[in-house]
Amino acid sequence: MLVQYDTEAGATYVELVDGVAVARTIEISDLVMVDVDAEDNPVGVEFVVPPRGITDEMLRVVGKRFPELKHLAQQKDWLFTSC
Repeated sequence: MLVQYDTEAGATYVELVDGVAVARTIEISDLVMVDVDAEDNPVGVEFVVPPRGITDEMLRVVGKRFPELKHLAQQKDWLFTSC
């Protein structure tokens, strides 16, 4: 997992899978989008906030829509050590 912050866009991107093409983006909320591959498997998550602005609620809605990503909310150390 790779976490990147784009200062110009003010967005944090969590790359879940390296080298997989994004087929489409699913808008979870105004501030959260999930990139999926051709089989609708999540490959990345974009939060339109700085890393410290990612809330528990944002992570909860990602995990609700994509149960395989619930670990993002359960173990948030990735958030603070990656940026």
